[in-house]
Amino acid sequence: MNGSITSADIGVLTETADFVVKYGFLAVGLVLIFLIAPVIYKLWGEKRLTFATVCFGLAFIISYGVLSFVSVIAPSWIASPRTIVSGTVLGITSGFQVQLRSDLRQAGQAYTKREIDRDNASISNFPFLLATRDTPGCLAVSVSSTNPDSDEIYAFNITPLSREDLTPDMEIVAKVVSTSAGGVNLRIWRERGQKQVDAPKTLEPLNETTPDCGESRTASVAPSLWSLVGSAFAQGMQTQDLYNSLQSDDVFTRRQARIDLSQKGSNAFETISDLLGADAYRLKLGGLVALAGMPDDQRKTAPAEIWDKVRPLLGSSDKTMRDTAVQALHEPAYCYQEEDLSKKADEKYLALCQWSQPGCDEVRGPNLRSGITQTACVAVNLWDAEWNYQPGGVKNSWFQYSDKPFGAPFPSLPAR
Repeated sequence: MNGSITSADIGVLTETADFVVKYGFLAVGLVLIFLIAPVIYKLWGEKRLTFATVCFGLAFIISYGVLSFVSVIAPSWIASPRTIVSGTVLGITSGFQVQLRSDLRQAGQAYTKREIDRDNASISNFPFLLATRDTPGCLAVSVSSTNPDSDEIYAFNITPLSREDLTPDMEIVAKVVSTSAGGVNLRIWRERGQKQVDAPKTLEPLNETTPDCGESRTASVAPSLWSLVGSAFAQGMQTQDLYNSLQSDDVFTRRQARIDLSQKGSNAFETISDLLGADAYRLKLGGLVALAGMPDDQRKTAPAEIWDKVRPLLGSSDKTMRDTAVQALHEPAYCYQEEDLSKKADEKYLALCQWSQPGCDEVRGPNLRSGITQTACVAVNLWDAEWNYQPGGVKNSWFQYSDKPFGAPFPSLPAR
């Protein structure tokens, strides 16, 4: 496994606290004896106070000696119990980053860092480590775009964590795997001594408004450091707090702000309308995600002015914005499928969609050239479609070529 956490990494984190405690006694003792006591005697001539200060200093030095002796004879007597969770997220492409958080309110000592893959310079791996006195129940992992104007987020829950996951010699390995629809899944397994010890398990991303397992805590992991600056999203937050959270660089803070706004139901419509009218990308997307995440019965009661702001977003240059608009509108597109025997293999099949029946019929033709088979234009629920479409086709169609026929929800080609 590339970029694994070494025993030295773990040692630095787990031994720092013990080092500070033990040598802190020595430092305090020396300062009392050789600095404070002489100053007291010279300035005030107080022999009793000077003697008492020296005695206190000797007591600290003796304590240091006792700690040093015990650390050799019975180190478990003074070592603080710590839980270690370590691992690596593999296969992060350029333009993306990893953030993590646990379900613990206090993160302890932890970090994550970006390392270039030794076999592919265009790929990065993110080793991570958490050392804490408490026992985490899960890890939330996000893979997100570093572009502030393209908020592509994939969040996963690694849960439950087993007792073996919490031992220093065990590592959780998570590898990003691309899907045919252009998204990503997370394949996880465990390793001990860089040898795999269990079967891989594939995780699909959480829904945009599904809370991650660390939603109750305030700490999260920034791209290069286990950050402790994430702010909690209070239920009665003010508008400025909401706007700040929706624009936060912390993925989990943004996700939680959208989820909480979505859960306000119809009471959020005024705010969502304002957000959809904002110029800032993350504010506009935040309002759209909150709307899309509402139950159908609530979302359908949104006023017309909101839908007038949502429909133009189907033509956005940003894929996340377009796809979220589809989820929010829940209105079918009109699509047809075509087979063209004259095309090269990877363009033999075409799926093309428009947002009206007449628009689809106009683009479709029909095409009467030999070797071409077409379906009729039919209503398709694109929010159920797994396809890696391209925008900007004929008359702003959405389309995709493939080397094999498209399955549901697209119409099936007739038999030749």
